[in-house]
Amino acid sequence: MSRIRAIHATAAPGEPAEERAFVEDPEALLELAKLSGYDAIRRFAPYLGKWMKISGTYEGIAKSLLRDSIHLSLLLHDGRRINLRFAFDREEELRGLQIGQRITAICQIQHLNFTLKPENCELVRTEPLRRVGRGMFAHVS
Repeated sequence: MSRIRAIHATAAPGEPAEERAFVEDPEALLELAKLSGYDAIRRFAPYLGKWMKISGTYEGIAKSLLRDSIHLSLLLHDGRRINLRFAFDREEELRGLQIGQRITAICQIQHLNFTLKPENCELVRTEPLRRVGRGMFAHVS
């Protein structure tokens, strides 16, 4: 399966840098997320708490019922949808996104009830939409 590499995240002056272990092949992990049952949980266990990069098409956001997080719906390249969980204070940053826009986020890997649950997400890249004819939009690559 995929290897893991450590990255030191930048920290505010005077604070220690946070070390994040990233999965080198997030696509393989997304394939693993298609599995179900206890074998899937066992195979997922080594990646829990690690970080991964996830890219796809933005579909919308919603506040959690507890108002402690923002859930972003992302359409993956294979047609699956995944919900990314962002901190509640990221709402303003996420409101600027447009439906259909390609985005990339980094998220911490969690697994709950046989489902991949990306947590503590941070938006790292957005691609602007551009017009293609009347009322149509396309992605910039």
